[in-house]
Amino acid sequence: MADLEVERLSLKLSGYSEEQGRRLVRLIAEGLAAAPVNGAGNHPGVASRQATSPGTSVEDLSGRIVEDLLRQLKRSV
Repeated sequence: MADLEVERLSLKLSGYSEEQGRRLVRLIAEGLAAAPVNGAGNHPGVASRQATSPGTSVEDLSGRIVEDLLRQLKRSV
């Protein structure tokens, strides 16, 4: 399994507190760290845009972001 190195993670959030934002970043990092990223290669950048509705949990949002980022990484191999 190849290592995945994230140099920068940038989020633009609205409707979430600073504490929720920090938790979201932690969950995204944990999700990416736990995922197999075989042959992901080098990517100058990937982005995920997720629409949320009131009450969308940080856990649900982080899962959607991780799934989207992994899908992009696998598709570009």
